[in-house]
Amino acid sequence: MPTLSTGIVTSLPPAEAGMGSGSAEQLGAAVHAQAVNAFTDAMATGFRVVILIVLIAAVAVARGLQRNRPEPRQPRVGNQQ
Repeated sequence: MPTLSTGIVTSLPPAEAGMGSGSAEQLGAAVHAQAVNAFTDAMATGFRVVILIVLIAAVAVARGLQRNRPEPRQPRVGNQQ
């Protein structure tokens, strides 16, 4: 029996010991659910930050490409050199 369950079960009267083991399992499940939720929230925030950085980089590249575009040549008419 895990330490938390043992502590809860031994602290209760014998008639209520069965309820104590169930509460330890529920507490463990709640802690696990909160840990998973915190992890997924952190991952979602991380993905948003990465998306923002990629969008800023894409805008910077697009503007840089527009500025470095060479001037279009004028077509030659006749025998001009």
